[in-house]
Amino acid sequence: MSAESRPHYHQFSHSLLALAILTAAIYLGQDILVPLAMAGLIAVLLRPIENRLTRWGLHKVIAISLALLLAIVVVCGVTIMMSMQLSDFADDLPKIRQNLNDFFLDVKRWVRREYNVSYRQQDKYIQKAQAQTLDSLQSSDTLGFITGPWAR
Repeated sequence: MSAESRPHYHQFSHSLLALAILTAAIYLGQDILVPLAMAGLIAVLLRPIENRLTRWGLHKVIAISLALLLAIVVVCGVTIMMSMQLSDFADDLPKIRQNLNDFFLDVKRWVRREYNVSYRQQDKYIQKAQAQTLDSLQSSDTLGFITGPWAR
């Protein structure tokens, strides 16, 4: 039976079966495929550097080694810079929290002064809005962001 004489649903079922098998193979082989994909990506990214070094007259093995060394140095440098920035941010976090709390207190004072809404009423409005938002979102990822500095 040739491919043209098969019914359309038969060809479609084979395509679906092949797609399911391919998806299962990728899912089950991800421990092997992800490092291979990363290695391929690194090889593609380092290829122009290796080509330039070989054009300058370096031996291919030395050019590849230098390109790889350069990549390692760049990755280490970026990692060190990111860790320094993260450390500085962690050191500044108490000051940022204090500034945010001061800002929210200023906003509450302004609302009280401009709209004559007491702090207790503002807290009730905020708790009601938080409850409604939490009921609608139902996500643990957004919980910390929504509750904000008012959560006690």
